[in-house]
Amino acid sequence: MARKQGGSRRATRRGKTCCPDPIERQIESALCPGQFIDYRACFSFVNELDGVAAEIRSLTRSDLSRGTTLCEAFLAGCHQKVEELDDSSGSFGQLVKDLICLWIKARQGSGADADKTASTLLAWMDDDPCSFCYQIEKEAAAALRAV
Repeated sequence: MARKQGGSRRATRRGKTCCPDPIERQIESALCPGQFIDYRACFSFVNELDGVAAEIRSLTRSDLSRGTTLCEAFLAGCHQKVEELDDSSGSFGQLVKDLICLWIKARQGSGADADKTASTLLAWMDDDPCSFCYQIEKEAAAALRAV
C-alpha cells in the first residue's frame, strides 16, 4: 500500500496536473505525522479521522475513481501512523478496516477489475503485520457484494 512520492494529483482540463487533492491534505493533517497519540487521546484522534473518512465516503457517490485514490492514500498513511499511537482500544484498527471496505466499494463501483481488487486485498491480508485485516473476510465479502 505504498504511496507514490508527491501524493495524488488532480488533472486539469488540459491533462496537466495541479495542486494535491485537498482531501489528501486533510488526511495528512488529521494523521498528525510525527506526533505520538497516547491511549487517552486515541478515541478523539480516531473520531477526527472518521470525519475525513466520511468526506471520502460522501465523495464516492459522485467520483469513485477519486475516492479509490484517496482511500489508498489514507490507508498508506494509516500504515505509517500505526507506530505512533497506542490503539489498545482497537478503534484505529476498526477505522482501517472500514477504509479497506470503502476502498473495495469504490473500486467495484468504478468498474475496476474485480480480480485485481481481490488479489490486492488478499496480498494485504497475507502481509498484515498490524492485523488490520484480521477477520475482515465477512466485511470484505459484504463490500464486494454491495455494488
